Amino acid sequence: MNERIQELAEQARQYANSMYPSGLDIPKWGPAYHEKFAELIVQECIECADIVGKSNLASGYPNSTAHHVKQKIREHFGVEE
Repeated sequence: MNERIQELAEQARQYANSMYPSGLDIPKWGPAYHEKFAELIVQECIECADIVGKSNLASGYPNSTAHHVKQKIREHFGVEE
């Protein structure tokens, strides 16, 4: 697993621990962890598309493709802005 994914996994673990600190509610902890981890990965993908868009804009290329990609990622995974 690459370092960034490990960082996102740790953030998701901390989130799940904050929601269910006792560790006794494993049936709720697991889904909270997985949902947050997936959300963080999707958000990271959106940020990558944003970086590409800003780079293209700085190079004189239109930003509409990056915006379209970000929207499609959000729609595909059901993530709101």
